[in-house]
Amino acid sequence: MKNITIIILLAIIGLCSSCEKFLEAKPNQKLAVPATAHDLRLMLDTYSIINNGMPITVETMSDNYYVTNTDLSGLANQLMRNLYTWQRDETANSEWTNVYKSIYYTNVVLDEWKKLGLEGGQEAAAVKGSAMALQAFYYYMLAQLFAVPYQASADAPWGLSLRYDADFSKAITRASVHETYNTIIQLLKQSLPLLPAQEPLKTRPTKAMAYGLLARTYLLTKNYAQAQLYADSALLYNNRLINFNTLNANANAPFARFNGEVVFHARTSTTPILSPAIAKIDSNLYRSYDKDDLRKTMYFKLNANGTVSFKGDYDGSGTSSGYVFWGLVTDELYLIRAECLARQGMYVLAMETLNYLLITRWKSGSFIALSAANAEDALNIILRERRKELLFRGTRWSDLRRLRDEPQVVEPVRVVNGDTIRLMSNSNKYTLPIPYTIINQSEMAQNPL
Repeated sequence: MKNITIIILLAIIGLCSSCEKFLEAKPNQKLAVPATAHDLRLMLDTYSIINNGMPITVETMSDNYYVTNTDLSGLANQLMRNLYTWQRDETANSEWTNVYKSIYYTNVVLDEWKKLGLEGGQEAAAVKGSAMALQAFYYYMLAQLFAVPYQASADAPWGLSLRYDADFSKAITRASVHETYNTIIQLLKQSLPLLPAQEPLKTRPTKAMAYGLLARTYLLTKNYAQAQLYADSALLYNNRLINFNTLNANANAPFARFNGEVVFHARTSTTPILSPAIAKIDSNLYRSYDKDDLRKTMYFKLNANGTVSFKGDYDGSGTSSGYVFWGLVTDELYLIRAECLARQGMYVLAMETLNYLLITRWKSGSFIALSAANAEDALNIILRERRKELLFRGTRWSDLRRLRDEPQVVEPVRVVNGDTIRLMSNSNKYTLPIPYTIINQSEMAQNPL
């Protein structure tokens, strides 16, 4: 009976939070009332909302791939064509509403948790901690799209709409960028004492997930000491690395879903533009991998026409994938640790961390440890390897945004019908406009042109 009750509640939430009406819909929660922490856990285990369908725009706009003119013109989705060339488009409703629907789920759980007075008990604590960590994760994703890039020197008013409960009667307003990131950090820190060290499902938050997301967040705010601290903390709970020599390079999907490196599993929605049949890897990027670097065979597939496609996603979809893995993996944690050590001048330790990761990626007996002359040299090497390691993980767009004012800046380029389109480092196009339907029904100001 309880399972039926929860299913009814989930159905109500789904109906009330669909399409552009999500932020103004008012659900009838009286039709179903969870009674236990287990009931609330069932809501957070709804994979289709909690872990699936995350924004794919972060990868659509990244420079991990290119599309031929024929394939681009053949796409039915005008929004994807616009995003590929960084054209301003105010119709990306699903990227906004789908994530806010997930935020609404977490707020329903937190509201019901309070009503039920679920103090004490391991499951009750884990449910509350999970809801808070997931909410932080969703805000982090939205911030990479709809909040302007973080700048430590000056706050900006163009942050996110922060929803602290499931009450739809409250006005929709925007927080500042600093307030947005501070909220992410506080949610994660508050979740940590409640989260378990391990979970049987990688779709559930753990201490490693919360620590890892704190490391990601502090990296974006350029607080490198804190980012290193939290990356180290996450690695205390999960420091596993796959030896690529044990994988099958001929497999369509060399990496299993929920493999040992995965700290937290989440994936985006799917789109044809990122399918291996259309998205092709830049030849210069492909050639940057050494012949003994096993990432070259685990990540990529050579096509009959000489082009290269990506197959090494951590979702386990391989060459059939139009999805992008956007969870958290231990290799990223090692790379955050290495980068932050280099930025703090500890370049020898930074290179030791990087080499510890890379030796698992190279053909046995072929790897020669990398060295750096100084901290700047180490940082350049680490960022180069980060570029090569974290393909199609949802991180590249964040890197392009955060490095815009640094010597390592990259201005991505598209070539369409002979025309070169460059995304300049000072462009406002690193931030998506909020969908016009949301602007029209709220008190929020639109992102700068």
